[in-house]
Amino acid sequence: MAKQFRRVLVVDDCEVVTQRISKTLRAEGYFVSTAHSGVEALSQIEKSCPDYVITDWEMPNINGQMLCQILRTKGLEKYVYLIIMTAHSEIRSLVDGLGAGADDYITKPIMQSELLARLKSGARILELDRRLSFEAQHDPLTGILNRRSLMSSIKSIVTACASRKLPMSCIMLDVDHFKSINDTHGHQAGDEVLVHVANRLESRFRSTDIVCRYGGEEFIIVLPDCDEAGAAACADRCRTEIEQLEFASGGSKFNVTASFGCAELRKNEAAVELIDRADKALMTAKAEGKNVVVTSSEIESHQECGAIGV
Repeated sequence: MAKQFRRVLVVDDCEVVTQRISKTLRAEGYFVSTAHSGVEALSQIEKSCPDYVITDWEMPNINGQMLCQILRTKGLEKYVYLIIMTAHSEIRSLVDGLGAGADDYITKPIMQSELLARLKSGARILELDRRLSFEAQHDPLTGILNRRSLMSSIKSIVTACASRKLPMSCIMLDVDHFKSINDTHGHQAGDEVLVHVANRLESRFRSTDIVCRYGGEEFIIVLPDCDEAGAAACADRCRTEIEQLEFASGGSKFNVTASFGCAELRKNEAAVELIDRADKALMTAKAEGKNVVVTSSEIESHQECGAIGV
């Protein structure tokens, strides 16, 4: 069984039952917490989401079926494997429980071997869910976050920075002459370049920053609590480090460069607008000869100077 799936919440209004199950599971290495009502269970899950919830069917107010229904509509941070405990033997009751969102059921009195077997079965489902979730959010070549993951999280970062009056910036970069790299050295060499660039970006930026492959040879970094000047300084350090990378193909060695565009979030600006300004700064960097860092502010400053004839 996957060792990471060890956190269990046991929900039953009978303390004898929760104590008995807790003792069994703790002896097997599980980390167990208990709740004696559906309301208490929801409160605990809000604070710390477990891997499994084992809940009694019959409880006052929020019973096991209702608890499953609520949890399945809550949008929890991860998939929780739900097991309903019931003394009912009618097929209809089991159908209702599974229809409410439960993954499995177990009948009372509970046999230790059966409970452990059902948890092991649940671990396989959790393992598959985590793997599919990872693959949906990460680029298969470089292993960093993908565009889909970025777009699903950037709005909340914009909201958080705006509410706390913190700066936020975006960096976009593009590997220069990437088609030529593929044509000259082959696609395997091109893939190696992308992997090394992604690794260099992840090692350069903070854990609170979002580093993702935006598409093709283009990458994007979102930096909360960082103004445009700070983003540009980080971008220039990355530019220098990428320029120093050395690759080998067919007995020859080659280097690569990258161009960067930076922009800082403006008041009442949407995430897509921030990305668009960083992208325009990147396009300017490519047009100005590549292997440079251009900021959105620099572009606007030049435009203003041109407008007044300076």
